[in-house]
Amino acid sequence: MDLVPLFENTAEQQWFGAGNTIFNLGDAGDSMFVVLQGEVEMWVQDRVVCRAGPG
Repeated sequence: MDLVPLFENTAEQQWFGAGNTIFNLGDAGDSMFVVLQGEVEMWVQDRVVCRAGPG
């Protein structure tokens, strides 16, 4: 099942530009993020541990 269509029309979409931090390790887990466009890198210390794209 493709989850992206479930979130495309939500009123709470946020857009982040390249290089912006979305959340930090240790932040409260009170939100869920879905990548609709582009790519997100997840860093731990000074190392990329994962890359995520749409879906």
